[in-house]
Amino acid sequence: MITEEQFQDICVRLEKWRKDRGLSIEDQQKGFATNFAEEINEAQKAFKQAKETLHTNFLHTDLIRYMNDYVDGLCDASVVAINAGCSLDTKIQVSPTKDTITIRDLLLITEKMGFDSYKCMKEVCEYISKRTGKWDEETKKWIKDDTKITPPNFFNCVKPVKD
Repeated sequence: MITEEQFQDICVRLEKWRKDRGLSIEDQQKGFATNFAEEINEAQKAFKQAKETLHTNFLHTDLIRYMNDYVDGLCDASVVAINAGCSLDTKIQVSPTKDTITIRDLLLITEKMGFDSYKCMKEVCEYISKRTGKWDEETKKWIKDDTKITPPNFFNCVKPVKD
């Protein structure tokens, strides 16, 4: 699981990302609930697609893509939360029923799937640092340009199997 030191490294990387784009934690907090929910919904959609694919096409390339998309959604939600000032253990409300989740919970899911959560987060930081775009005051989010940058391949972040 990601250590506090590794988490701080990710926070520093994201602080640089915000600074390079003239954004603040306060800017990120304005659209936090909507943006966080959007990333969680993307992760849930990818999980559902992976599950459906598993039942029909085991080890099919679609399954691999959906698993990668699931990890991407979890990491993107973590980035949104960190950029809004959340710590590893900040409880974030994810539903009207008052269910909460933390960044630690999101990253633990990636760990349970066999991924190194720190490496995954570094992949996401590297990817978003290459994107260009602009802040949209209306939606309270960073709108990326259509530049073609290869998205993260989280299978580069799989933990080695122990004997």
